[in-house]
Amino acid sequence: MNIDTNVLFLFNITNGGKGLISESPIKALDIYPTLAELYGLEIPSHLDGQSIVPLFDEPTLQMDRIIYIQCPIARQDSDRTILGYSVKSSRFNYVEWIKMNSGETVARELYDHKSDPLERKNVVENISYNDDVKFLAHKLPERIQETDHDQELKK
Repeated sequence: MNIDTNVLFLFNITNGGKGLISESPIKALDIYPTLAELYGLEIPSHLDGQSIVPLFDEPTLQMDRIIYIQCPIARQDSDRTILGYSVKSSRFNYVEWIKMNSGETVARELYDHKSDPLERKNVVENISYNDDVKFLAHKLPERIQETDHDQELKK
């Protein structure tokens, strides 16, 4: 799921550094608050995103945040629809595949980007990651409750 959900962000900032790369997780919702801050505009409080301007000065900064992603399988048939819910931190990507008509978790995945940036080895069953799995899995229920079965955010 990591390769499918990564988006390259390029910013050209007046008097900014050149060739700086950050590994901190960001999302498309961060574009508006980032541009608002850069142009001195007020950032509305209702936005889900946050400005990533601190990364322009310190690209190695790890912004303390969690990114949520959804990925449907067999979306056209609600009896077979399985959604993959992903919770990403700066180091991990945790995924639960949930059958929507029953709420049953049919599979879980954990990828450690420090040792496996291409997500080739699922370490969810490795006991040394138990605390990480517990922490990230705890973040999922709220996101799942915010989402309708037709993959649109609830109003």
